[in-house]
Amino acid sequence: MLVKIYHQGVGTPGVTGENGQLKTTSLSKLIAKMGGLYQKQFDVEAPVTPGIIQADFRFHGPRRSDTPSILFVLFILTLNSAAIVMGSLYVVASMVPASPLSFALELNPASYDAYLFFTVAVSVLASFVDFFVLSSSSAPIKRSGLLKLFLAVALSTLSWWPYAAETSLAKQAWENGCKEFDATIMLNGKYSNPMDLSIAHFPEAFENATMQLSLLRDKVYAFSTVLPGATVSYNFQNRTYTFISTTTFPCSRNRTNSILNSTRITGMFSDRPLTFPDIGLYSNGSWTKRSFPPAVRLKTGIGDTGLQTGPSMFGDGCQLKVCVNLRIGICEVVIVVGRILIALAESCRS
Repeated sequence: MLVKIYHQGVGTPGVTGENGQLKTTSLSKLIAKMGGLYQKQFDVEAPVTPGIIQADFRFHGPRRSDTPSILFVLFILTLNSAAIVMGSLYVVASMVPASPLSFALELNPASYDAYLFFTVAVSVLASFVDFFVLSSSSAPIKRSGLLKLFLAVALSTLSWWPYAAETSLAKQAWENGCKEFDATIMLNGKYSNPMDLSIAHFPEAFENATMQLSLLRDKVYAFSTVLPGATVSYNFQNRTYTFISTTTFPCSRNRTNSILNSTRITGMFSDRPLTFPDIGLYSNGSWTKRSFPPAVRLKTGIGDTGLQTGPSMFGDGCQLKVCVNLRIGICEVVIVVGRILIALAESCRS
């Protein structure tokens, strides 16, 4: 707005504008009223007549701060980044069950469900905000319902891509999870009847044996072949195990009694972390998770991986693969697998 100020040399200056007389007749009051909101510029042209000064007093519109725009952009970037990171952590935790990240997320069902809820909520909110910004700032999208539909479908991938990735990767992991190991043992932790808790199917190196887990009495389990031949008992009161076998498994020679043609191995185990010191297998950290399959990697004294849990079947956490290197010993593998199967059965029950 252009304001012309006429000063006759005495009295209060009159202030007029392009649209007529203004109510404010004091220049000082006008400046005091608008000075905090407007940027002012003075252009003094020249005296028109003696004692009269004409000045161009230009009020420019209120300054627009860029702060709100910057904050909104940062909000959008943060929201999208959070959705991507939370989804990625979910996929990594699912694919690497023995990782600290997996144990942190799957500490208990409540914390896991809460994480899934916030992951979905953040992803949906990010998709909604992205759609609102892009559809309102683009003229072609504003005019086209088809473009809006395409944009909505494209942005919805932010919400469901982690689950699609998990499905695809889980199927690949189930098929190829033990490729670098000598053998794969299949565990099924579901209850088949009140006594036989779960089953383990061993490959050819173990003579294709099938072993069942049974509860003998409180805190005492038996892991036995379906046909008589081999049994491992676990006593959780004193943390000991006893392996007895006739000819079912080809155990190492130094453990076989050539006269009785049998094998007997006794020792102790610990669950925090899972270790079998008498057969030289050790692990680090936690390995059992409530309502989730156990996850552990056992190494020899020189640091070689002897056995580790593989992926569980997608959609059925009670079916689990165990990947083994046979150099640690056939009977030693059976002892460890029995303990893992007990943990798997407990996770399926909880």
